[in-house]
Amino acid sequence: MSSSIQHKDSVNEFIDNFNLKLFFFITRKSIPFIIVFGIICVLIPFLYIRYSNPIFETNASLIRKKGNDENNFLSKDANSLVKNDDETKINRDIQLIKSDILIDKTIETYNLKYELYKNGVLPFKKFEIFPISNDIILSNTEVKNVALYGVDILLDFEEKSYSISYELNGEIVSKENLAYGKTFANKDLIINISPTSKRGNLGDYTFKINNENAIKSYIQGLINVELGPNQNIVLYSRTHNTPKSIFVMNKLIENFLEYDKKENQEKIEKSLVYIEQQLQIFKDEYWKNEKEFNNFKQSNLMYEPSSQLTEYLDNIKKLNDSKLDLENQIKELNRLKGNSKSKLSNSIMESSDMASEITEIQNLVDAKNNLLLDYKPTHPTIKLIESRLNFAIEFSKNKIGKKIQINEDKIFTLRQKLSEIKGNLNSFPNLNSQFSQLEKESQIKEKFIFDLLEKQNQFLVNKSSIISDYIVLQPPKVKAEIISPKKNLLYTTGLLIFALVSLVLVLIRYILFDKIVSMKYIQTNTNVPILGVIPFVEEAQDQSEKTKTSPLTKIVVNTGSKSKISEAFKKMRANMKYIHNSEFQTIAATSTISGEGKTFVLSNLAVVYAQLNKKVVIIDLDLRKPRIAKSFKLNNSIGMSTILSNNSDIDSAIQHLPSVDNIDVITSGPIPPNPSELILSARFNEVLDYLKTQYDYVFIDTPPVGLVNESIEIINKVDIPIYVVRANYSKMEFLSNLNEIHHQFNDKKLYLVVNQFGVGASYYLNNSYGYGYGYGSYGKEYTEKHDGYYTEKIVKKSPKNRLKTFFDWKL
Repeated sequence: MSSSIQHKDSVNEFIDNFNLKLFFFITRKSIPFIIVFGIICVLIPFLYIRYSNPIFETNASLIRKKGNDENNFLSKDANSLVKNDDETKINRDIQLIKSDILIDKTIETYNLKYELYKNGVLPFKKFEIFPISNDIILSNTEVKNVALYGVDILLDFEEKSYSISYELNGEIVSKENLAYGKTFANKDLIINISPTSKRGNLGDYTFKINNENAIKSYIQGLINVELGPNQNIVLYSRTHNTPKSIFVMNKLIENFLEYDKKENQEKIEKSLVYIEQQLQIFKDEYWKNEKEFNNFKQSNLMYEPSSQLTEYLDNIKKLNDSKLDLENQIKELNRLKGNSKSKLSNSIMESSDMASEITEIQNLVDAKNNLLLDYKPTHPTIKLIESRLNFAIEFSKNKIGKKIQINEDKIFTLRQKLSEIKGNLNSFPNLNSQFSQLEKESQIKEKFIFDLLEKQNQFLVNKSSIISDYIVLQPPKVKAEIISPKKNLLYTTGLLIFALVSLVLVLIRYILFDKIVSMKYIQTNTNVPILGVIPFVEEAQDQSEKTKTSPLTKIVVNTGSKSKISEAFKKMRANMKYIHNSEFQTIAATSTISGEGKTFVLSNLAVVYAQLNKKVVIIDLDLRKPRIAKSFKLNNSIGMSTILSNNSDIDSAIQHLPSVDNIDVITSGPIPPNPSELILSARFNEVLDYLKTQYDYVFIDTPPVGLVNESIEIINKVDIPIYVVRANYSKMEFLSNLNEIHHQFNDKKLYLVVNQFGVGASYYLNNSYGYGYGYGSYGKEYTEKHDGYYTEKIVKKSPKNRLKTFFDWKL
């Protein structure tokens, strides 16, 4: 919980302290690196697009014929069932296209075991040639070592000969000056090769021989099969070799259609076998029934039952109505029973006492008629319904037979009555009934035989003209647009990466930037009054030094100079007069670390006081790292270290500063082993009191407070303590050290001087400030007319320096 709060506070602090001007400055300083990033982010996609083989998409589609998708003969529920079966078949066919069965057949139709590539100028640039017969002629090729499968064989075709080489098991095998058409043989390979055109096909080639599994894997990876949006089968491939993908796809489709055609033929052949079996069964039953019918006619001498029956009816008068009615019913029922299937069904439906049979037969007839609208009579569903219809009709016939039997029993009763009256009644009606039944059975079987023969002929005709259930909706075709590389996507991605990297670079440099560059930041983070702002002057640094982080001190405030830097020091002098109510004599300058310019500020400030004809002395109390003697080229054999250790007197250590009047200097002297004890000794107070009597102003250069402790004691003893920070050099955290020292003083104030203001980010962020900070400054026109030591002339730089400056990482 606390870590999340700290993270939130850090983010809020970052947002609150965000400096837009500094961000723009860092962005401007990062432009060279941003330009380099931009070139890289554009160059990489360009080179990738330029030297990669473009990939195109080849696609084709198959669709099932409309008659196979929906059958109008079926009911709604049955139709949906058939449709689901169709979807299942499509999914099965998709798996069939990708199966080893068709792929193996595709491999057999054309020899795909060889691959040939034309080598480009770049080693990774190769162009596959297909078919290879366009460039080379192969004969008598045989692989003797299976390890050679898939290995690159390099061919170099020259005007009159060629060379061959390959690497196998770490061993390089090569042969040069081979004649075209001559067989090359070794323990791994037998090959006879020659280019189709000796002039047009010269150059370097890569030849490869693949085994069957590699070719199969290649085709399975090359061709993708999916179910399209309109229930069509879509085949597509993405490769740089479009002729090869078109060829493979064409062969795969051709083999699939042929396989589907054969599958349909097998279905018809199975149907023909079934019809033949049923036909044989009905023929056997028909001839059996005919033989029984003929025997019946011969044994009963009954060939024309109607003429024989007339003789007996004339003798029956009294019981004629009853008997006649029963006989008519028997006749009608026999007629119904002896009718054909279609007539029998219609007759039964006209009967009022067979309601349940009528309903069942009607439903079956309707279902069969609906199916016949979309399917052939041989459809399995139609055959099933027809079987049920036959069963219903047979059941009705049995019921009719039972009714006939009942009526015959009644006739038998009447005959008994008639026999009682007339005697024995001739058994003719019973024989007549048997005659009719046998005759009708024979007719029904004959009708079935003719129907089966008709279906058989239809299937035979269909077998001769059978085709696949699919048609090619779109043959293999290459799309116009390139699948890969996508130029727009690559360039857009490159630009996005460029923008992201550039933003991250600027943000990182902004976050890591911890230098003091803003006057507003100084005012916000410290209550120490600002004594002055010293502008940046390039000539104020010793250019002979290799490093400029800690340049040597130079005097830049010459007499009569009206430069910006001279005016800045004079304004500091004026400010010191107003900020200190009483007279002051001692001024000390310190900083956090070395290189911030405390010696430079102190020395030039002493010079502007000396220009008022005041006697000024500069004391170098930085006993660990003396600078004044080195900067002004003075003798450092004696100085403050020898004075404080009582090895020399004060007057003998005083040296006059050359070329500047009214200024004396006491150097640091030899580096002592105990500088802290010497500075904090009572002797230092005696030296300081003595110098006050001899000079109007005493300027003390102290060690950096961030490195030693005695500096705080020194600046606490002087009238005006000065703390120097260097713009674009001193870190922001140094202000915390400054505030801590300021709080330690009781009645005395600490004053801040901003040195080298106007270089780098400090110039960009604070160009609205005058270099006197609130006291105005001379304009460009005045400066050009009264340029003293400092001039604003343009320094011509060599191209090498300009390039170094352009790619300078420092801010």
